[in-house]
Amino acid sequence: MVRKGALTLGVVLMLGASGARAQDISAFGTGAPSLAGVLPNLPQNWSDLPLQFKMSEAVGYNSNVTNTPTSNTGVNPFGGPVGAFESVSNYQASTKWYIAGDQFFADGSFGFNRYLNHTNLNTTHNSADLGVNWIYT
Repeated sequence: MVRKGALTLGVVLMLGASGARAQDISAFGTGAPSLAGVLPNLPQNWSDLPLQFKMSEAVGYNSNVTNTPTSNTGVNPFGGPVGAFESVSNYQASTKWYIAGDQFFADGSFGFNRYLNHTNLNTTHNSADLGVNWIYT
């Protein structure tokens, strides 16, 4: 047997009835103070951020890991090509800033090439550069 109070509460929740109205909430004041103009604005475009990070991961099969030349005539002195599944990871960071119309930049990357069942062929790679894009007027 369902009580009358529980049935009334179920109907109120199902219909979405509420005792507070929008005009009642506005009676409490204007709300929190605005922080507009206090904090710096973020750029509208992600490519305009001063510091950017990029990561990539690729998995595939390389049929000639050691770049062995293939020969159609006779015996290949280098042996046959070595094939393996590989995983390539790249991590990059870049920054740029402007001084008097010139753009100064710095980029760096680090990555790994990993081979399944041929760990002796695993490699790492990295690069870094600094530069300026200047304007001559």
